[in-house]
Amino acid sequence: MKLLTVSALVSAALFSSFASAGPWGDVKQQTCVDLKETTYETLYLTTVQRVNDFRSTSTRSVSSTKKIDANSHGVYCTDGILEDEIHVNGAVDFDFKLKDSAGKVLASFVSWSTFNGQGASNDWDIRELNSCSVGSARGYGIKMTANGYDSCSMIKDVSDEQIVRITLTPELDSNHPDHGYPHYSAEDVTSNHSNWQKDDIAYSERTQELYQCKESGWCNQAPDSYAPGTGSDWQKAWSNYNPEAS
Repeated sequence: MKLLTVSALVSAALFSSFASAGPWGDVKQQTCVDLKETTYETLYLTTVQRVNDFRSTSTRSVSSTKKIDANSHGVYCTDGILEDEIHVNGAVDFDFKLKDSAGKVLASFVSWSTFNGQGASNDWDIRELNSCSVGSARGYGIKMTANGYDSCSMIKDVSDEQIVRITLTPELDSNHPDHGYPHYSAEDVTSNHSNWQKDDIAYSERTQELYQCKESGWCNQAPDSYAPGTGSDWQKAWSNYNPEAS
């Protein structure tokens, strides 16, 4: 009787395992950027993620934009998470564009991962297009993160509940025109969070030039009038600054 009880329990466990398996796999994907160098200007990460189910030919896509403030570095992920399901085989696409505040594309990457959802868990295989950041001496490129590790090859047995991350590490221009000076922020001025003092040096992201504060009162007022280089009366508050001449 004891042997029969053990056999029954094993059979029940196997049945439960097989019952959870099937031809459909759940897709959950998020896009991120890893900035190795501190950015000297505000950047915008825009991504498009798309599911391609080879059986149904239907697609689902998610578009997202993430603002990355100046003087930032590290990993930044979009809020948009692609969620869908694929019948057995399909692909999960991703399209990265990293732009500056003027809309100039500083880095881009477009590729996909093949996906197999048959069984109790899923297999993902990223197409890194010879630009893998994992194991690279310089660390630039693309990678996939799932099951607790980074990879540019297949990751097996990814659960339906897990969010797979695709991370781009771009190689950006290290020639910073701000020369290390703080950036002028119209938002900070408007919300009374700025504290520019006479002789302070500020970098304008809009003109990509340096300015020196002449009058602290005006430097901290009305960006439409006094923002360096762009305000209607900016020269009352600021003067052009040349670091080479100082």
